[in-house]
Amino acid sequence: MNRRKRTALLMLASLCAATLVWATPEDRNKPIAGKADSNTIDANTGKTILIGRVVITQGALVIYADKVTIETEGADNRLSYLLAEGNPVRFYDQPVADGETVAVQGLRIEFFPNDNKIITLGEAQITQVGNQADGERIIYQTDTGVMTIDSEQTVTGQPGGKRAELLIQPGAVN
Repeated sequence: MNRRKRTALLMLASLCAATLVWATPEDRNKPIAGKADSNTIDANTGKTILIGRVVITQGALVIYADKVTIETEGADNRLSYLLAEGNPVRFYDQPVADGETVAVQGLRIEFFPNDNKIITLGEAQITQVGNQADGERIIYQTDTGVMTIDSEQTVTGQPGGKRAELLIQPGAVN
């Protein structure tokens, strides 16, 4: 693979960093705020469910969904799992101060911070600076930078359907 293609692929992979990990260092220390039509909090299990016109914010990070489930652990309420569901779920973040916005979209987005993994399922799409990844499922390992974009056939096992797609703009800089 030539150097230019490799650099472009690395740029695209870098746009897929974990949503709550994407935040600038200043944003990571800010509280996570949630608004919804209904909130259920279980202090015994550390599980919070927000339903109906959900908006989650943390600094520049904004998540829009129909339903969000947040699980925390430990005395410090450390995030252990986040599931956002919607038609579609939309995540927007600015991973670098004064940088370009990253947009993530899908019908279901799961974040596993302990495993450094994000799974976007159903009409999955990630976009930044004109670069775009589309598929039925996108799995991103935030610690290694490895992204797998799967087609509808790969996910469902049924022939046909939408293929995994990748668009890399020449000269795009993050």
